[in-house]
Amino acid sequence: METVDNNLNPKHYPQGRAETPTSTLGIKQKGSIFPWLTKVISKWDTFLEISGRLLSILSFLLVGLVVFNVLSRYLFNYSWLALQELEWHLFSILFLIPMAWTLKRDQHVRVDFFYQKFSKPRQGLVNGLGQLFFTLPFSIIMIIVSWGWVGQSYSLSEASPDPGGLPARYILKAIIPISFFLLAIQALADLIKTFVLSPSGKLASTHISSENTESCKESP
Repeated sequence: METVDNNLNPKHYPQGRAETPTSTLGIKQKGSIFPWLTKVISKWDTFLEISGRLLSILSFLLVGLVVFNVLSRYLFNYSWLALQELEWHLFSILFLIPMAWTLKRDQHVRVDFFYQKFSKPRQGLVNGLGQLFFTLPFSIIMIIVSWGWVGQSYSLSEASPDPGGLPARYILKAIIPISFFLLAIQALADLIKTFVLSPSGKLASTHISSENTESCKESP
């Protein structure tokens, strides 16, 4: 015989029918009839959080590299071209790869006078439409275009044109399609969160449904 949660008072519901809240995983929420999809999105969010924090270490490495290059140039009158090129290589990685992480945390730059006044469901709708008509198409275009650059660079074994520069320039160029691929996946994840897992515009992991989901019998 099924029992009712102690936090729910059966006296308020006839014949022991209780309005059961959903779990934090969103398994019972509206639109979350695909529990596996919720788990996939949750794992993707975890992956982005970990990768974003790891990539933030590059900022300290970049600062240290710039300081070292400046000191070696002005104090010892010596510089390494490879280390100078490594500066903007690291900057490119630090700028491009975390785009998906920034989008997930909703920390990208907004220039909007209306969005902040919208309700949460309307904000979710605006975000979803933005991902569908702008972020996803632009990311796909950048992946297609930049993939040709990477292939051409690899076929030519492109390296730095300057003596003493870094080899394998195609590795740096490969950051472009990789970063926009991650951005496209995050845009797709936002679309799923907005229109599939949580039509109200809230995230599936925190959304609580108010619908009657099960019929519970009062325990004796």
